[in-house]
Amino acid sequence: METDMETRYRFAANLDMSGGQFSCWRWKGRLTEKGYGIFRVGGRKVRAHRWLVEQILGFDLEEDELVTHDCDVASCCNPRCLRVGDQESNMRERSERGRHWCTEKKECPQGHGYTPENTYVDPRGYRNCRTCARGRHRRRRAHPQRVNSSRKSLRKVVT
Repeated sequence: METDMETRYRFAANLDMSGGQFSCWRWKGRLTEKGYGIFRVGGRKVRAHRWLVEQILGFDLEEDELVTHDCDVASCCNPRCLRVGDQESNMRERSERGRHWCTEKKECPQGHGYTPENTYVDPRGYRNCRTCARGRHRRRRAHPQRVNSSRKSLRKVVT
């Protein structure tokens, strides 16, 4: 995990820290299509915010570990805005903060409004309509044999 001083200086030269220590430090270098900073180290491209966190921690992160932004600014590299997390928590936060593309929708496919009273976020981080969920639950209770028989026929097709 040793990094030479030249690499660290190159990294720092790509940061806009003009807002001070409590603001976002935006990456001035090359960005991905989604706005994340790209930095070349040892002949390979790395995400700038991830590289910075690994430098601070002093070891490489595991493949399934993500570096997430509390500020929701993809190009930010301020350590105060970054933390290590996992995909599940990142997706849940994305939905809760309204950053998922579906959060622009005001109604479910059946036309029920996505109001706070009629909406819940499932464990995978997806937004769901409570009215539709209640309807599905009622149909399953009313016709349990239909659900089971369709599962059995599906198993026959799959196997």
